[in-house]
Amino acid sequence: MKLENMSASKANGIANGVAMLSDAQGQQQQLPEEADLVTKDATSPSPPQNDEPPLPPDGGWGWVVMAASFFINLIVDGVCYTFGIINVELMTTFEGASTAETALVGSLLCAVYLMVGPFVSILANQFGCRTITIVGSIIASVFFFISSYSKTIIMMMLTYGVMGGK
Repeated sequence: MKLENMSASKANGIANGVAMLSDAQGQQQQLPEEADLVTKDATSPSPPQNDEPPLPPDGGWGWVVMAASFFINLIVDGVCYTFGIINVELMTTFEGASTAETALVGSLLCAVYLMVGPFVSILANQFGCRTITIVGSIIASVFFFISSYSKTIIMMMLTYGVMGGK
């Protein structure tokens, strides 16, 4: 009885030759040995210093990806948002077309470009961003090239506006 009261009142104790510490809930924790508490002195050798900069986690391709993304956005947004310059030439090329019809070519391009985003996202998750970007750029390039041979404004709407926006 005396032994139980004495061990309950003490915070520190020795059980089986190992220093123990009781926490507030009464659970026993083993204390580190004296050898574990000794720190290194000033004469111990330090690890050699490495003067080389750390390697980037992407292997150094991050700048290439950033530059490619910049140029993709420059070209795609440049085609969409500079259509006013092309619109003047379309009005002279397609003399029978109204201003609204020639403006519809650029509007269709921007509309299709933004509407296919959710579908392209699904394809990118399934096939990968690189594959979808390459296929999309080839499709747009082919239809932009074909649109340069358009004889009617309807053909221009389909090739440049709808298919070029994909």
